[in-house]
Amino acid sequence: MEDVLSWLTDKPTEPDPPESVPPKVQEELEKTAEKLTAPTVPAINVKYPSAREFILLMQAVKVIIVEAVWTFTDELRVRAMDPSHVAMLDLTIPYEAWEEWDVPGDWHTGVNIEWVLRSLPKPKKDEDTLRLETVPERDRLRWTVQTGSLKRSVEFNLLALEPEEIPIVRIDFKAKVRLTVEALKTIIEDACKVSENIRVETPDGEKVTFSASGDMGPYSVTLDKYTEDLLALEVREPTKATYSLSYLKASVDAAAKLTETVSLSWANNMPLKLDVELLKTTLSYWIAPYVE
Repeated sequence: MEDVLSWLTDKPTEPDPPESVPPKVQEELEKTAEKLTAPTVPAINVKYPSAREFILLMQAVKVIIVEAVWTFTDELRVRAMDPSHVAMLDLTIPYEAWEEWDVPGDWHTGVNIEWVLRSLPKPKKDEDTLRLETVPERDRLRWTVQTGSLKRSVEFNLLALEPEEIPIVRIDFKAKVRLTVEALKTIIEDACKVSENIRVETPDGEKVTFSASGDMGPYSVTLDKYTEDLLALEVREPTKATYSLSYLKASVDAAAKLTETVSLSWANNMPLKLDVELLKTTLSYWIAPYVE
């Protein structure tokens, strides 16, 4: 007896003749097929007033992450943690900060920041603008730096990345200091010469002390109301916390290219928040405390 399975595989039956499809049904099927094959990348077209500033913002992002998820709503937002989950970045550029903002709906995509910084045409003047346009048919984002009538463009592939689920950070900060970024940069650079970590203390409401200790000996600097670089100090209770200098230095170096003043907020053995003061954009770094 012949094997039934062999027969089914070796001798397929003739297909049934196709049935006619009513015109209206055919039209609906074609519309559905068109939707299914339509590009998933929306037509986004935005223009930032300063190409140089946007590049500096991307450099600030690269401190934490290389491949970042961009989320478009009524703003462009990047929230990311570094691979070791020691530091976090939160960048928000609202639509008011853009010269042009044409975003049809909520959307997110992945961008390789290193590709951008390596290949993007260098702005020639402070007034050079930057236009970002999606290229839906190629799944790319076109970057155009414009100097007067001169336009220089480069395209980068979009990355299929999903936003990381990062909880909203809510900390009852006990101390906050506002100071010039150059002063903070100097303090960090000095501390790096003797240690890998830095301690921040507010023994009272009159001063803040930064200190570090290593094989070469201790380092400390105290800022009080007589220090010109200390612009404001708020202390709700005495605090003491230690943080990694590598993350803090990288964040402060990036901030120094964007602003003249920054704010630090912390509590006992809780994450440190570094706010970079910008006109419309908000940029914050969070650094976990170092616990021995």
